[in-house]
Amino acid sequence: MRNQQKIFYKLLFTVMLSTSLLIGCSSSEEDKQQAQVDKEAQANLDQQQKLSDEVQEDMRLHATTPDIDPNMKIHQVNINEDKAILKMVGLPVVDKEKGLDAKNSPMIQYWFHKSLSNNLEIDLSPNFIQVWWKFDEKDPKKVNEMFLLGQKVTRSLLGDADGPQFYLDLIQTKEEIQQVQLNNGMVIQKARCFNNLCRYEIIR
Repeated sequence: MRNQQKIFYKLLFTVMLSTSLLIGCSSSEEDKQQAQVDKEAQANLDQQQKLSDEVQEDMRLHATTPDIDPNMKIHQVNINEDKAILKMVGLPVVDKEKGLDAKNSPMIQYWFHKSLSNNLEIDLSPNFIQVWWKFDEKDPKKVNEMFLLGQKVTRSLLGDADGPQFYLDLIQTKEEIQQVQLNNGMVIQKARCFNNLCRYEIIR
C-alpha cells in the first residue's frame, strides 16, 4: 500500500511539475508575442506621425511674403455692408455665384481675377464673410501681388488697429487659427495659410 502511495505521489509531483513548466513556457511565449505586437503598433504610430508631419510641412506656407506696408492707404469698411466691401477691393468682379453658407443661409461668392492660380474670392452671407486668396508660390511677383491685396482686404475689414497683427499671425502660423476674438470685438475663425492658399472667416 505504501509503495502504491509513493508511486502515486511521484506521479502527481511529475504531473504538477510538467504542468508548471508548460504554463511557464506558455506565459513566456505570450509575453514575447505581446511585446512584438506592442513593438509593431508603436512602429505604425511612429510612421503615421512621420507621414502627418510630412503632409503638414508640404501644406505649410513656403512662399516669401511681403511685410506690412505702412504706406498702404486703408479705409475700414462696415463688415455688414456688402457693397462697401466689394468696392473696397478696388477691382471689378469678374464672376459670382449664388450658394449657401454653413448655416444654409443665402451666400454669394465673388471672384476678382480670371486666373485660377492667382485669385481673390470673397463670400458674403448674413452670417459670415469668407476671404480667400490663391497664389502661385513659384511666381514671386504674383505672390507679392496677391499678398498685398490680401493684406489690404484684411486691414480694411478688421481695421488698422487689429488687422496688421492678424495678417501677420495668419501668414506665420503653422496650424489653423480655429477662432480668435480681436480687441475690437470681431470674431474670426478657420484661418490659415497653406502652400498656395490663405483663408479666414469673419462672423457677422
